[in-house]
Amino acid sequence: MDQVKSLLWKAEEHSPRDYLILKLMAMFGLSVGEVVGSDPRGWNKETKTWFAKEPDIPGLMIENLRESGIQVYGKKDTEKLVSIPDEILAALHRFIEGREKGKIFDISVSRVEQVVRPYAKEAGISDWRQVTPNALQDFFGKHQGMLPDELIRRLSRVKHKEIVGSKIDIPGLTYAPINEQGVVLLFGILSHDLKFSVERIRQEYPDASVIDYRDDPNRGIKKDIEFEFISSNFSKQKHPVDKCDIIVCWEHDWKNCPKEIEVLELKGVVKSSRIRA
Repeated sequence: MDQVKSLLWKAEEHSPRDYLILKLMAMFGLSVGEVVGSDPRGWNKETKTWFAKEPDIPGLMIENLRESGIQVYGKKDTEKLVSIPDEILAALHRFIEGREKGKIFDISVSRVEQVVRPYAKEAGISDWRQVTPNALQDFFGKHQGMLPDELIRRLSRVKHKEIVGSKIDIPGLTYAPINEQGVVLLFGILSHDLKFSVERIRQEYPDASVIDYRDDPNRGIKKDIEFEFISSNFSKQKHPVDKCDIIVCWEHDWKNCPKEIEVLELKGVVKSSRIRA
């Protein structure tokens, strides 16, 4: 535990990219290929030349980031949703800096293998020449019985800090949402004032069915809602527009949002004088 902790800290001092890659491997058991993708070329030992090849693992892609984690693709198109805490998801979003598509980490497997050893040496690991990225996967395998939050706490440089949104003047909710779950809760609190009656919440798309009484309090219209923290997440998840009537989000940032779908921005509702204690 102490060796891996020191290794991660040294990576953090030098490169946010390297730190995130190694952290994802140590804390969630991802392989180096699953994080950065297979190398696009191979070495022919007989001819002693490099040759181009099709990578069979794409690596982590920006468009596969979800509110609840990240979709990871392995060999032969196998896939899994890895649940990642908001703190690390936020760090990934900061790293991609507004990019909407493509690989999160533009680095090869061989390069990751090269950078690990200097960090291991700086961390004071005696057999640092033998350290490879696979060692972080092995570390995760030995600690799978440990709760993810505990593993993150023990490997973090500082005590984990709970993140909250700005304070809002809404009875029943102290802080503004910082994720999709917060949007669902806030909409539930405001739904009566907004003249919606919630029929059901579900796990599959779209998230909810409601009766919309905004036009006529005596004749409601049945509509389907998809909750998002920011509206552009709807596009990134490639939801079919024709199966949803309203996107309910905290902040509307989708510049090319189709006109046929309504967007209800709760941030604007909270700021307005319509909803107050």
